[in-house]
Amino acid sequence: EIMPSLVGSEMCIRDRVRDRMDAVKHKWLPQVIMAEDFETAWEQYMKAYDSCNPEIYYQMLQLEVEKRVKG
Repeated sequence: EIMPSLVGSEMCIRDRVRDRMDAVKHKWLPQVIMAEDFETAWEQYMKAYDSCNPEIYYQMLQLEVEKRVKG
C-alpha cells in the first residue's frame, strides 16, 4: 500500500518556502564568499535566510519522513 504524501496545500507551502530559501542562497552565498568582511556578510545572509522561515520547510520534511517510516 502506498502511503499518502503531503496534500496539495502542504506541498504548495513547502515549495514556496523552499523556493524562497533557494533564492536567498543564490543571491547571498556568492556575496558572502567574495566579501571582504565575511562576518558581516554572513550575518546579512543568515538574516535573509531566517526571514524565509526555513523551520516550516524542515518541519514538513520531518513529518513526511515520519509518515514514510511508519509506512
